[in-house]
Amino acid sequence: MYSNIETDAEYDLLNFIIKQYGEEDELKIELEQFFKYKSFNERFEKYTEVIDSKKDGDNTVNTDFLISSYKTQMASWEGAHMTPTTYIGDVTYLKAQEDGSDLLPAQDSNEFWQNCCIGDFTEIPIPGNHYNCVDDKEYASYVAKLLI
Repeated sequence: MYSNIETDAEYDLLNFIIKQYGEEDELKIELEQFFKYKSFNERFEKYTEVIDSKKDGDNTVNTDFLISSYKTQMASWEGAHMTPTTYIGDVTYLKAQEDGSDLLPAQDSNEFWQNCCIGDFTEIPIPGNHYNCVDDKEYASYVAKLLI
């Protein structure tokens, strides 16, 4: 039911860097060493140190907070990689017309969702991308009217 995001090459940072910059890219080599020789806690201590060095003012970042945020994000990714069982009913699929992010691979999930549902499947194009279709006032108003 769930795919393993650690082995899902589409979302693997090192593979992303290799695709963009090549196998011998210095950043890729440094990241491999960082992940190979640093423990989980050591990596998050380093992240905290780097973030704190970039901040202005008295606010600091707590390593425990970063770890907690990371675990929350990973749980979200796991949920996003769930393969749903068959849905019995009609589906109205609101498809954003703009790309939302260059980091994640573009996927046309229309066919995927059609295969998951037994019933009528209706696709409605909506303005914006995955994020601003509800953040942008004009786009959100359009989407809200469809939902009412």
